[in-house]
Amino acid sequence: MRILTATLFAALALVLSAAQAGAFGFDMRLNPASADPANILAPSDEVIVDVYVDAEPDLFGFAVAVLFDDDGILSYDPGASSMPSYILYTGGKGATYLVPNVNPPGYWNGIQIPGKRQLNVEFIESALGLAVASGTNLWIATLTFHADAEGDGQTNVDLTLDAAGATVIADFVEVTDESTATGSFTFDTTVGVPTCSASIVATDLGGQTQLELGFSGDGQGVLGLFMRLPNDALVTLFSTGFVDVPLTNLSPVIPQPPLPAGAPGLTYAIAVKLQNGTLCIDESSITF
Repeated sequence: MRILTATLFAALALVLSAAQAGAFGFDMRLNPASADPANILAPSDEVIVDVYVDAEPDLFGFAVAVLFDDDGILSYDPGASSMPSYILYTGGKGATYLVPNVNPPGYWNGIQIPGKRQLNVEFIESALGLAVASGTNLWIATLTFHADAEGDGQTNVDLTLDAAGATVIADFVEVTDESTATGSFTFDTTVGVPTCSASIVATDLGGQTQLELGFSGDGQGVLGLFMRLPNDALVTLFSTGFVDVPLTNLSPVIPQPPLPAGAPGLTYAIAVKLQNGTLCIDESSITF
């Protein structure tokens, strides 16, 4: 398999004679199967992007960079990524065409932009010559990323030629500065900061306590009801497993335990602990 790095692309551009060469355009779009940036990105979601090129004749090769934040949110899945086997094929004897340099695209191992991971989509003319064909809206790669963790802000995926290792060579001249790369997607990752609220009202029924419980939150949670004795000891009255919240409000009737004379009364507490660890609690006192 041919491995011709973007660094070598750039070196060729420096040593070979200059000639008039056209500009080239690259575009990155969301695949229809991708997670939508309008929604909060959650673990197990997939971000899928497609990369395209508009190419003029006499293209020798290119490497365009896809950057994503090195924040532990997204991971690249080469097994679910792909490239065409060739582009700009002319056909017939002496056909010229470009082939992937690395398929699927791999990580760039040179100078890195701080806080970013870099993938390079690279093509090279099959005979190390020039492709005589031109084309527009040519698909050159599909890249798949998995959301592996929750976050507390945003994470980004960008297409660029302004990164080490990114280059475009046409007519044996580097034309990176004359070429363009567009496509940038930002995903909110604030799923790790859900809302959670609880409320409790206790009413003395004479020997029993009527409790009115209210609670809400995002996702799933564990509901617990507790009785706080005068010595601050907590007694668990009941606790659920993970259930969807918001839950149907409950109004349990709880027997009142015997209390010593002069006791300050009982405190009932409701707690909802969400699956990500967020805890909300409210308390209501009642004196007998």
